[in-house]
Amino acid sequence: MLPIWTMLLLAGCSPADPVHALILTGWEYEWDLLSHRISLLRVDLKQDATVDLGLIGGTYTTGEEGTDTLRYRLGYSDIGVPGAVVTEASATWIMGPQSTDTATVSAAAPEGCDDQIAAYLNGFAIDTDVEQDAAYPADYDPALGYTSNGFGFTLGAPTSSAGTLSVDVTATVRWAPQDRDDMNAAIPLARTEVSAGVLFVCFKGDSTAGLYSGALDYEWDPPYSEQPPMTAVIVLEGDEPDGVASVTGFELGADFTNVDGSAAGDYLRSFGVELTGQDDGKGTWSGDLTAQITNTSAIEYGDLTASYAVELVRIGVRGATSEPTTLDGTHDVGETTLTLDGG
Repeated sequence: MLPIWTMLLLAGCSPADPVHALILTGWEYEWDLLSHRISLLRVDLKQDATVDLGLIGGTYTTGEEGTDTLRYRLGYSDIGVPGAVVTEASATWIMGPQSTDTATVSAAAPEGCDDQIAAYLNGFAIDTDVEQDAAYPADYDPALGYTSNGFGFTLGAPTSSAGTLSVDVTATVRWAPQDRDDMNAAIPLARTEVSAGVLFVCFKGDSTAGLYSGALDYEWDPPYSEQPPMTAVIVLEGDEPDGVASVTGFELGADFTNVDGSAAGDYLRSFGVELTGQDDGKGTWSGDLTAQITNTSAIEYGDLTASYAVELVRIGVRGATSEPTTLDGTHDVGETTLTLDGG
């Protein structure tokens, strides 16, 4: 049986009916035992009520040299927006060796998309297991991944032209050297596959954007230094009394200094961006933002400054609703697909 939001779309609801869609509000991954390289990271929520997840952290997670257990937490909301039309789209491309690259995600504009447009980041992926240039060192397998200074995906302003919805997405993947000579030689030449999933929402109402950022200097106290998450209180105000809000972009930074004073990347233990909250029916969406990127482990190489920047958008439409859900659990190292309630 098709989920209710899919049936509503297929049925061709009248402008007064709430159109439902699934929107990603948060994600977090954490390793049980140690910090690791990033070989694969995937979070991708789809409108067929499935979500693709994936995490690989090199040979010490896959069983070749060791094993570790991953744990995930996923937040999403079933939003209902009267008079809206929605569509989803994605793009996959190869970037590198530069740390930042931009691509365009496009979709055919659905009928009735003639008012305001919002674009939400509903998924992303980073995959190092791709073909490399001839200059890439032969003695390092890119599928093993790299140590990192952080990563992120951020959407620009969506546009509509000639029947096409488009939005630019900027991917940031900051590989940086650590304690492996073969990996360190590969990083300046590394190519990485990235992807971004977007939910376009065409609506009649108002919108409010917010940028929240912060940083924490963690005290180096190995093993397993204490590294609490970074938090912020969110308030987004608009003209319409009802609204929904979520993430349009994020960047997580992990700037390391080795004990010898050199700048470096590092193995990562946990990372995520999570948004919780609700609209008050009086024009204000309020809630909490949690961001983390940590390296706490049995072996730590130096000081960590963690940082985050998260962009949010509230769309205000009279009668809009949001029903949040949080899932948590574990899955085998690698990729998996979850079917959500209603799918």
